[in-house]
Amino acid sequence: MTPGTYNFKQQYNGNTFNGVQITMSRDVNGVDTPIDLTNAIFSMQLKASRSSNPVKEFSKGNGITIVSPTEGVIQIDKFLVDLAPAKYLYDLKVTFPDGDVFTYITGTFEVKQNLI
Repeated sequence: MTPGTYNFKQQYNGNTFNGVQITMSRDVNGVDTPIDLTNAIFSMQLKASRSSNPVKEFSKGNGITIVSPTEGVIQIDKFLVDLAPAKYLYDLKVTFPDGDVFTYITGTFEVKQNLI
């Protein structure tokens, strides 16, 4: 499975990221079908580079909320952007109850310097 790409809108350090809902689905015989996320485990990390340590980590109940598990809807919760200005990389990994692990989304989270 090839992950999708989602680049978050630019954020400013010291401001609040308002959160975003994401619907996870797959193509089943030409039909966009929601992925059942019941009892799935989520992890997401922001990193300055692929080989660097995470500057921020998210998981289910800690920055990631399951809005509708059977409809494949999750939310990256709002938080204070207390990160140094940079273009961070991230990926969103899902571990399913049967042990399967997939990276569903990758992209960037860019933080700009607040001028005030």
